[in-house]
Amino acid sequence: PLWGTLVGLEYQGDQIAGVVSIPALGQTYRALRGEGAFRNDRSIRVSTVDRFADSHVFYSGVGGFMAGSAREAFLDLVSRTERQRGFGDFYGFMLVAQGSGEVMFDYGVHLWDVAAIKPIIEEAGGRFSDWGGNATIERPDALATNAVLHDEVLRLLRNKLPPSFRPENVENEGMIT
Repeated sequence: PLWGTLVGLEYQGDQIAGVVSIPALGQTYRALRGEGAFRNDRSIRVSTVDRFADSHVFYSGVGGFMAGSAREAFLDLVSRTERQRGFGDFYGFMLVAQGSGEVMFDYGVHLWDVAAIKPIIEEAGGRFSDWGGNATIERPDALATNAVLHDEVLRLLRNKLPPSFRPENVENEGMIT
């Protein structure tokens, strides 16, 4: 039942609106820049958890992290949290937006995977970036948090990721070498 339709709207280079429809669960998430974020007709907000050790982290699939050079960073990050769950793709991001967890990180995303997600996260009070801290949807590495923990997650990632994952080492089309 965890599939959805995602529609994002960009205006002058900024993602200003997003809709995520999850028909099997009867849920629709939506946001418009400056108007807040909603699940169905109810306003949603990110959590206020401020300790990484108390946080709930979501991630896509384990396989991509374990097979690649992000293995050490992935294991270090999830081992520092209270709970970890693999809700890949869009759903982990929506759980962060509604305050059911504090961190969602993913690898291998495309513009169409996160264009709707970014404004929902941000309008819910969270923060969305790549693993280098840039507020972009044009890289394959995505991070969404409750904003309180964002800088700490970025610090942990920077300390554990190999140089090929750092933003200055990105080649054409946003792919990491």
